[in-house]
This record gives sequence, structure tokens and C-alpha cells, in this order.
Amino acid sequence: MTSDFKGCGDYIYILGKTTGAMGGSTYEKIKGHSLGASPSVDTKGAFKMYCQLAGAIEQGLVASCHDMSDGGLAVALAESAMGGRCGCDVDLSGIPGDAGLDDIRTLFAESPSRFVISVKKENADKFEKLMAGTPLKRAGETNSSDAVAFRKDGKSVLTITCDEIVKAWKREI
Repeated sequence: MTSDFKGCGDYIYILGKTTGAMGGSTYEKIKGHSLGASPSVDTKGAFKMYCQLAGAIEQGLVASCHDMSDGGLAVALAESAMGGRCGCDVDLSGIPGDAGLDDIRTLFAESPSRFVISVKKENADKFEKLMAGTPLKRAGETNSSDAVAFRKDGKSVLTITCDEIVKAWKREI
């Protein structure tokens, strides 16, 4: 299984709960000061979810899958778009997890046991049934726009082009 988007028109799912814990995150390192506690892991819930995801992958229902361990949702989506040279539009409203998170925490939290998954439309119903009982949201769709666009409650939060992503990825730290 690779992390790059495979084509335009695939659904994008967020799997796993986003929490506000940012301790030890890449974002915290960039900011240069403590952002609180590190996230905790629900090992029992994660194991069940991982088994269901492995089943979906084995059945060929998943086109791409990327963890959110380094940089969170924004970075995972940027890397998937960059790898596939395919843009996407993602709605941050109702992402599974803590209610009322600010946009920074929603985009950059590194809560464990979370994935960005793309699924071809014809596999969506079967995928959703197989993943029943997990914290899952269909959050968007891949497209030919060459940009990763985030919105919340109908308003734009952040948009970045694949060219900007590649440039940032190649830049020395």
C-alpha cells in the first residue's frame, strides 16, 4: 500500500480520532515552545481499527493510505497529493475526535492511530460497511486542481498548491 493519491475523483476518508494534544509534535518543534501534553494511545481501539483497515486493504478497497504521525492531517494530505500530483478538497467539519478544536490543532495534531485514506467511488459503500464502528469520516475528494484545499463550515482555511508543497519538501531545514 502506498500513500500517493492514485487519481482524481476518489473519496478521501479520515480514520481515527483527532485530539488536541500537541506535545512532542513537529508543529511544537517549529514553534519552539511547549504546546502541552503528548497524545495518548488507545491500544485496544487502535488494534480493532487496524484489523478492519487491514481487511479493507486486503480486499482491494483502499487506493492509498497515509498515517498522520509526522505533521498531522495537513502534512499527510500534502504528501499524498504531492506523490500523486493530484489535488484535493477536504472539509474539516466533523473530523472524528475532540469537538471544538482550533484549525491549527485539527491540521497539525499528531494524534496516534490516524490515517488519510483514498477510496475509489465504486468501492466506497463496501469500504464504509467494512469500517463500521470506527471513527471514520468521508472528508473530501481528490481532484485535478493541483492544490490541497481545506475548508471548515463552508469557509476556506488553507490552500496550497502541489508546486508549493514540492518546493517546501525539497527545501533544507
